[in-house]
Amino acid sequence: MHAPERTVVTTGLTKNLAVGGWRTGVARLPDGEPGRALHTRLVAVASQIWSSPPAPVQSAAADAFGEPPEVVERVAASRRLHEAVVRAVAARFTAVGAELHPVAATCYLYPDFEPLRNHLADAHGVHDGDGLAALFSERYGIGVLPASAFGEPGRPLRIRAATSHFYGETAQRRTAALESADPLALPWIRESVDRVGEVLADLTGRADVTGRAGLTNRADPAGPADLTGAQVPAALAPHP
Repeated sequence: MHAPERTVVTTGLTKNLAVGGWRTGVARLPDGEPGRALHTRLVAVASQIWSSPPAPVQSAAADAFGEPPEVVERVAASRRLHEAVVRAVAARFTAVGAELHPVAATCYLYPDFEPLRNHLADAHGVHDGDGLAALFSERYGIGVLPASAFGEPGRPLRIRAATSHFYGETAQRRTAALESADPLALPWIRESVDRVGEVLADLTGRADVTGRAGLTNRADPAGPADLTGAQVPAALAPHP
């Protein structure tokens, strides 16, 4: 059922266009009398509790929400990059038994390790998302957030991970990732994605999607695994 006369659309520069730090929100109200009445009440409340965004931010928002071609193209390229990389990483999670719905147009994943609860408890003493996030950090040097950080009650074995750090540590690499027709072919992205598979294989005791059964020392593939934080980059750390 569609009810445009009763629909309010909210967005902002940070989430809609990934302009982190440029904090300004926008609400599009419906046409007609209900929309005008809501506008009057909203402005009355906003004038008392909200501050005005700086003028440069307002100008940037006005330009961006006008959807000029360069912004539309950049958003489309970012969506393609996110979808390609995040789905490849999602495949690593599902390959070892975690549950995860297909995602697109975002760099965030929210895998559920409930099917692996018994193994995580027996092998690692992990019983909830907080323990799982701590294990990722302490054993593998990878930062993720537990479900409790998002207000989930109980003891769900869910975490939030982000792939945005995969795109490169320099502006040149990030630009190359954004412009690439096949970002997964770029060596720094492929290495990060494969590393996720290796870590998950070690965590769950299952072979990852490349067929390897666990982590090995990169300097000596036949040698023992090196699970220190220095060996494994914090590739899944969510953006601040």
